[in-house]
Amino acid sequence: MLLNFRTLAVCLLLPTTAAAQEMAKVTTAAPGTVSYVPVPGFPKGADMSVVYGDPATGAFEMYFRLQPGVRVPMHFHTSAERAIGVQGVITMEYEDGSEMTIGPGTYMFIPWKMPHAASCSLETSPCITYFYFDKAFDVTWVDDAPADPNPMPQDRK
Repeated sequence: MLLNFRTLAVCLLLPTTAAAQEMAKVTTAAPGTVSYVPVPGFPKGADMSVVYGDPATGAFEMYFRLQPGVRVPMHFHTSAERAIGVQGVITMEYEDGSEMTIGPGTYMFIPWKMPHAASCSLETSPCITYFYFDKAFDVTWVDDAPADPNPMPQDRK
């Protein structure tokens, strides 16, 4: 019986140990040193750099970069969003007509399925915001989708 209990304990602890080892890794990423790629389906000038997780399968963290003058039309996600402004000034617009300005150091929480739009001021360098999504990335456009969007990867069309 003791051997079976030990075997069971080892089997139960292995996944926990593997997850703990993954979580124990130190990861650093500075917004000026990471590589950005176009956000699929978003307007040209909207880029992302995933720093942790996988946006195709679950929770992830990213730097989101908008070029000056770029506006992301009204949309929502099935994930809540937590964000902190890093660089530049982003104006967030909400479906009720209210607006919020996000600058460096400003924290923002957007509940899941809350429609919002974002634009980067023309008077600034590219706007960079750190985001945490608690689910896989998706987007539903409330207004018309961007007229000339970034291409979607073949496996996500």
